[in-house]
Amino acid sequence: MRIVLIGDGILDNFQHLNNPEHDLTYSLRKQRLEVENYASENTKLFDIHKGIKISKTAQRKRSYGYRTSSDGKMHPLQYLGHNFEMAYSSSSSSVTDNKTVVLSVGGNDINSHKLRLALGIKTFFNTLLTRSFREEYRKVIELIKEKNSRLILITIYLPYLGEGSSYATYQNYSEQLISGWNGFLCEMAKNYNIPVLDLSRTIDPQKREHYCAEDMTHM
Repeated sequence: MRIVLIGDGILDNFQHLNNPEHDLTYSLRKQRLEVENYASENTKLFDIHKGIKISKTAQRKRSYGYRTSSDGKMHPLQYLGHNFEMAYSSSSSSVTDNKTVVLSVGGNDINSHKLRLALGIKTFFNTLLTRSFREEYRKVIELIKEKNSRLILITIYLPYLGEGSSYATYQNYSEQLISGWNGFLCEMAKNYNIPVLDLSRTIDPQKREHYCAEDMTHM
């Protein structure tokens, strides 16, 4: 089976590990899965379609390369339909139809709106989940499904909020944030009959041991 990772740092998590080489891609390959990683730390929703700009730090530190196009950006939706071998791939077999796409995006969009939490959770989500945002999310899903690829959506999760946390801003809004975003995500999943992997059910924001080497900023 071939796994295609698209989205943000939840899937491209090497920068938050004590050993950056032992990232999600590494773990999946240890399970004898073929992996294409088109995720990058600061990706927002509109970047998926328009192209993801890879930071120089990520390019320098990741142990395997990022595939980019002539504009210097990574375009995962363009790459889905191509038969190619990634320079960093550990497999010599060609791309098959036995492909599952995993999409994680939204945490950075929420983080960029965090100051609006002061206006209340309803106003916060009204300014985030606009008509154009919803349309863009649908567009991304439809473009992925056009490639005849299976798709799994990944929920966001809160950063560590326990003792010593640098993200106390989210403490009072944590449950409402998760509930609001997951409601939107589940609505999309239901409309397109696709599964959701809910990270908020497995990661407890009050338990430091559930997190990596530093506080995670993906909400």
